[in-house]
Amino acid sequence: MDIRAMTELLQRVSQGDRAAWAQFYETFKREVIAVCVAILHNEHEALDAAEETFLKVFSRCAKLNPNGNARSWLLKIAANVCKDRLRRERSRLAWLRRWKGAQVFRRNPVEAQVQQDFQCEAVQRALNQLDEKYRRALVLRFYAGLDYAQIAQVLSDLEGEPITETTVGTRINRAKAQMRAMLEEML
Repeated sequence: MDIRAMTELLQRVSQGDRAAWAQFYETFKREVIAVCVAILHNEHEALDAAEETFLKVFSRCAKLNPNGNARSWLLKIAANVCKDRLRRERSRLAWLRRWKGAQVFRRNPVEAQVQQDFQCEAVQRALNQLDEKYRRALVLRFYAGLDYAQIAQVLSDLEGEPITETTVGTRINRAKAQMRAMLEEML
């Protein structure tokens, strides 16, 4: 969907068009949930954050301005909703306890699931240890599937200063190198 079509879709949503809202939701729900899961590390919390994101967009659609790219705009809102939720957490330990207690999709045999859980936990621990600027770039690239230009736009909005595509690439490469080193130690 191109930028103009997304903007028109948002205009129809702001006018109360239910079909447009359903189309908007179906178009973006997977990406919003992926960003929320990547930031919050808890499926249930992420689903709540995704719902809050869409409610925020729906209730304020006429007032909100995507500035040309509805996808980046929506994912920025999702990231901000998640950041707000994390800020409300009183301690990192409470967050870790909640995350460890979260149920992940359980469909494999027990032995395979134990291995998968261990690897998933190791990846999450490594991701949590990354500097925030590296983690954000990595999450937006691999969990949300954004390209470098879109990531640069989202990060520029979040950080309040211009971020170039080159900077995005550097952050992603550094994040991957740090993740690789941490996972080699853990696994």
